[in-house]
Amino acid sequence: MTNVRGAGVALGAAALFATAPALTQVADRLSDPAAVLAVRALLTIGAGVLLGRPRPLRLVRAALAGIGIVVGYYGATTLGYGLAPATVAAVGLASEPIVLVALAPGSVRSWRARLTVGVAASAIGLGGLGAPGLSARALAGLGLVAAGGAAFALAARILQAPSSPRELLRTTAFAQALGSVVLFALLAGTGSLALPHRALVWELVALLVAGSSLVGIALFAKAAAETPLVAAASLGLVTPLGGLAAWWLLGDPLNGVLVVAMLAAAAAVLLATTAEPRSS
Repeated sequence: MTNVRGAGVALGAAALFATAPALTQVADRLSDPAAVLAVRALLTIGAGVLLGRPRPLRLVRAALAGIGIVVGYYGATTLGYGLAPATVAAVGLASEPIVLVALAPGSVRSWRARLTVGVAASAIGLGGLGAPGLSARALAGLGLVAAGGAAFALAARILQAPSSPRELLRTTAFAQALGSVVLFALLAGTGSLALPHRALVWELVALLVAGSSLVGIALFAKAAAETPLVAAASLGLVTPLGGLAAWWLLGDPLNGVLVVAMLAAAAAVLLATTAEPRSS
């Protein structure tokens, strides 16, 4: 995968991920976060059944990645967005590029690569500075999202990316279906299993599953496997784009600091396209 193509794949994933904070928070406000997770688990299992098993099937790897994505990422971030405004909680996603680059230290070979990581981290930090003030409740939400982001970055590296787009989507759906079975069992075992009655909650979660969960993670797994630094830098777009979505959907404030964060994130993506060795 060339760096330009890798950047396109990573940017597509980042754009889909950026819709998740606001959509999740809207669903949390309309229902209980545990009920939102139950719907997400059911719809993800259904998607996995419809798309079928991937070939080749790597069951242990798929199960580990699925648990990391569904229980670690969706579980923690859904609870986090229920505690803090999206513009605050989304800053926790700064853990993703840090973990992703730490897992592939060989990708940071030059000053340009290190600058890319620094600019991406600065973009996310500026996004945090542009968010509303932090309360104890918001800090808890921020911490949960940070933990979820770290789990996602680790799971994305565990999940192998097939070359075929169809098998890539199948692999992503199958892994998350396995993780959703575990999540559903955890909710049932803790007495937290409940399903919302409002159709809008189901529709919002269906959008999350189709966009961010399936297509977004499939694209990101592909980018993370072949151009890890580009993938890491693209995550710098998630916080500012997520802030725009929260501003549009939830009325969160949009300020100059967040605009600067967006520009810094875009610069990080451009730097990343030339930071790694080119491959065909």
